[in-house]
Amino acid sequence: MMSEDREWVWIVPKEINFGYQSQSEYFVHNGKWIVYGQKGLIQDMGSKMLGLVGKDDILEAKFSKKPALDVPEGHVLGRDHALIVYCDDRKRDGVREKLKEELKVDKMFWKYDRQTLQEILDGKQKSA
Repeated sequence: MMSEDREWVWIVPKEINFGYQSQSEYFVHNGKWIVYGQKGLIQDMGSKMLGLVGKDDILEAKFSKKPALDVPEGHVLGRDHALIVYCDDRKRDGVREKLKEELKVDKMFWKYDRQTLQEILDGKQKSA
């Protein structure tokens, strides 16, 4: 299932059940793989995520409609977009392999949701 806001296209399963027993378990283990690239490439990958979300430990995904606000070295600020794929850190290696296989991408970055939340609270990031 897809939905959009001004900045993101969200891809979520029909039934959302992340399986966490508590909020603390969520904050300890939930994170995301982030892939950066040109707009068309990220949109294509986002479309492929429709068939992957809710399967193989992929909880949900989103991709940016606007260039990413922060990019790692080797990417172009103001040009490159982001695909974000959420999963539990206990399953992240398997999710990484699935993304490599299905999206044909090797370079991706891991980040915990708690890190993003802390950046927002510290005023270092404008959007999750």
